[in-house]
Amino acid sequence: MMAEWQLPVLAFLLSLVAILDAVEFEREKVCYATNQDPYLHFATKTAYEFVYGKKKYQPIPNCSPKQIWVLARHGTRYPTQEEIVKLRNLSKLRDIIVRNHEERRTGSLCEKDIENLKEWQYNVAESEERNLTIQGWNEQRLLAMRIKTNFHSILDGPYSPEKFTIVSTNTTRTMLSAKAFIEGMFGEDPDIPELVINNTVIKPYKGCDRWKKEVDHNPKTSEEMELFSKSAIMNTVVANVSRRLGFLSNLTESDLHNMFMMCAFGKSWDYYKVSPWCAAFTTEELKLMEYSRDLWHYYKSGYGSELNYKIGCPAVRDMYERFERLANNEPEKNGVFYFTHSTAVNTVLTRLGIAKDPFQLKHDNYFSSLKRKWQTSLIGPFNANLQAIFYKCTDGDENRVSFFLNEHLVNYEGCDVGLCSWRYLQQKLKSVVDPSSCNRDFCFYSSSSIVRTNLSTILSSLLLIFSVMNFLT
Repeated sequence: MMAEWQLPVLAFLLSLVAILDAVEFEREKVCYATNQDPYLHFATKTAYEFVYGKKKYQPIPNCSPKQIWVLARHGTRYPTQEEIVKLRNLSKLRDIIVRNHEERRTGSLCEKDIENLKEWQYNVAESEERNLTIQGWNEQRLLAMRIKTNFHSILDGPYSPEKFTIVSTNTTRTMLSAKAFIEGMFGEDPDIPELVINNTVIKPYKGCDRWKKEVDHNPKTSEEMELFSKSAIMNTVVANVSRRLGFLSNLTESDLHNMFMMCAFGKSWDYYKVSPWCAAFTTEELKLMEYSRDLWHYYKSGYGSELNYKIGCPAVRDMYERFERLANNEPEKNGVFYFTHSTAVNTVLTRLGIAKDPFQLKHDNYFSSLKRKWQTSLIGPFNANLQAIFYKCTDGDENRVSFFLNEHLVNYEGCDVGLCSWRYLQQKLKSVVDPSSCNRDFCFYSSSSIVRTNLSTILSSLLLIFSVMNFLT
């Protein structure tokens, strides 16, 4: 039985625990809505505005640009049809979160973040799936204007088919991106023939059976991402987010993914407005969610698969052959502009060796990968673009090249602070772009391999039948 003097002490200790719990609860109520420095890196759903290079372009002394070659991802888009349905269903989850805070008093979001969630509306129709947004249009238009300012000596003047090549893949979002870029480069309603549509060079994975089977539809491609999502650290994220939103039991991985995607899309659609669903996560949790997406893209379109090098080769070959003609003083275009998708941009970066880490990204090396180069928020946001500029110079090497990724100068390996000798690149890339290997022939399984596979299957079946008959007799 407890002594009489112990009762006040116990009451004091219980009160102290309650106070500390209340302090901890209030401490967690950090308002995302009033955060002056929110984390804005959401992998490939990152808004270009937050990551592109804003440093003024510096002309290279004694060098004149002769061609700019650009491979650009489309601007900000709406979600896929499947994503639209899932994100719309977040309204049900939102209603429960609000009740958790206002009635059950179990959540720890601040009042302003709850108000933002209450006001959140999702008005994206399924008919708008993957379409370019207004922000996406403006991103491309403004990019073109900046490029024209930087390289006005070769880009000034009206459009001419002798001076410019503009090609898009066969999707609405890339074609509209190209048109927005054209408006920024040449003004409204320029006299330009119908847009050239061609997937061969800038979307070579389209119809590539081998890549689809061995990479895109291969369960191993998502293996590292899935292992990471089931790791102890991600289980902690699920538990913390669930508690923060007022749930007594854990939300699902799918719930967290949908909230993360809505957070990302919301911010990319409106730079200056708070994206309410971001309040579900701390900065560290957003970084972990970002890493999960980086793992996916690393294996789907980056250094995680050898086939991705092959997919990126045709565009690199196109650039190489154009620069080779310029080096030989043969006629070439002033500007070459391609409008494509994130997979194409990522695979070209892979083929060129840009953003390559000295280690493989894995599910168990997050903390050693915090300063990784393969961070898709920085290399593959909406509107991602690789610019390659060929120069003629009067001092030192006559022919030089520089690369810009999202308007940041690339410190390319083997080059002088980002300025490369064409002779060096020529030696580095010549075997890579050899037409005998740099093509789409690998995409299609040969008839002999199909025959071998079929024979192997038939023989295996016959052996099984023979074994069963042998057993029965």
